[in-house]
Amino acid sequence: MPLAPGSSTNRQSDDFLTLAAIGILAYVCCDMGHELVGHGAACLVTGGHAISFSTVHFQCFGGWQRLVCSGGILFNIALGAFCALALRFARPTAVRTRYFLWLTMAYNFFTGFGYMVSSAVRNSGDLANAARGLAPVWHWRIAAAGTGALLYAAAVWVVTRDLGKYIGPRGSARVWQLILVPYFSAAFVACAAGLENSILQTSQVLLMAVDTTLGVWGLLLIPALWRFIGSPNTVTSPAQPVTRNAIWVVAAAGVAIAFVVIIGPGLRLARIG
Repeated sequence: MPLAPGSSTNRQSDDFLTLAAIGILAYVCCDMGHELVGHGAACLVTGGHAISFSTVHFQCFGGWQRLVCSGGILFNIALGAFCALALRFARPTAVRTRYFLWLTMAYNFFTGFGYMVSSAVRNSGDLANAARGLAPVWHWRIAAAGTGALLYAAAVWVVTRDLGKYIGPRGSARVWQLILVPYFSAAFVACAAGLENSILQTSQVLLMAVDTTLGVWGLLLIPALWRFIGSPNTVTSPAQPVTRNAIWVVAAAGVAIAFVVIIGPGLRLARIG
């Protein structure tokens, strides 16, 4: 005899361990992509020499420093756009893959556009270093901060819309857990890696790690906005839970250990002089 909708067998819930695992993987992709692919590739392509890198920095000697400094931001924005496109083609039944793509899109968009705003406002960090020497200073800072803020707001809208479209609405409580579990899991891994850093000062590294985590504060706006644009009418497939999956959990555990223990202390690739 078939079970009626709403029976206990159909009431599967999201597995917090798998949510945390996917969140950690999405964050590490964003962070390492920013440092290694963004800054690192720009360094090598423009003739520079990689000196050292960690979870919060990449040091390059020589090369075209404007591109090297802005490479991380450019990569984050490009990867966010790629994930947004990939979501359009992801199979409706691949709920964990869609969730990973969604989180990776969110982390990269919020990191890239967030850096534009924070770097322009504080006149420090990647974008400020890339614009060093440009005059008048206030012109590019106002333009970058304004553009970044508009794009950040647009990213919050897109990410919120896609949460309802690909994960499916199942109440505000579920929206919160789909956000807070990966958010704090990634923050814990980021800070743990920062504490291991032996190249930069601990206080500086922790500030960078916290700044990176807070840079994706747009995730915390989603539950409120979801009430307006995450309606059931936008859903293309039934809401499915993110159930336990050993592959995602084991992969995240391995990546987290490598991120904290190996990359966290920082790796020196060459010496200057």
